Amino acid sequence: MLKLLLSIATLPLLAGVAIAADPVPFELTGQWRVEILDFATKAPTPPAMIEIKPDRTFSGFSGCNRYSGAFRMEQDKITFGAPAATKMMCAPAAMEQEGKFLGLLNGALIWKADGRSILLSNGTESVLRLTPPTQEADVTIRVPGAESVDRQTVRYTCGDKTVDAEYINAGPVSIARLTIGDDFVVAANVLSGSGAKYAGGRYIWWAKGNEAMLYDLYRGTDADGIACVPAP
Repeated sequence: MLKLLLSIATLPLLAGVAIAADPVPFELTGQWRVEILDFATKAPTPPAMIEIKPDRTFSGFSGCNRYSGAFRMEQDKITFGAPAATKMMCAPAAMEQEGKFLGLLNGALIWKADGRSILLSNGTESVLRLTPPTQEADVTIRVPGAESVDRQTVRYTCGDKTVDAEYINAGPVSIARLTIGDDFVVAANVLSGSGAKYAGGRYIWWAKGNEAMLYDLYRGTDADGIACVPAP
């Protein structure tokens, strides 16, 4: 009888050991840039980011909103709980990326180290690749009196250059975030007779309707601009 009572008393302890979550592997922890495999956005969109923490929580940026949640480890399987996210609206391409990513980040995925990267698969095919982020920083600007933020992203062909432009408007503030080759520029709206004219760093960006002109001040203040049209 004593042996039976001891056996029953130890069942909860043994069961707890059996169902305890595995520790988070060191290779998984940290901040990662997310590549959604077999998926391409229809316009340039900020990449999704995720931070996987040793306390079995995760958080990050999905291309539009910030999100967070908890996960469980079981050997080579990581099971993400449904993430909670903010409710900001962004450009359609960013919202499409966000829906795809958060949909994949809700359930069990098998992880495998691939050099410095991590591959996450659904058991049939790899769906996400996590890579160490390039060095970058987020800047948040609060605009008094602005009720919402409007964003529009357009890719242009400017001669032999490709320019990705994101127009951001919030109340009285209007800026353009430009990627011109390897150059990244935040340009502020300045006074112009027509269209929307932005100035930042060495560049003047003048958008008129669906087209734009790019001026490189390194070429001289009197140099002709480069005509830009929406990329096909």
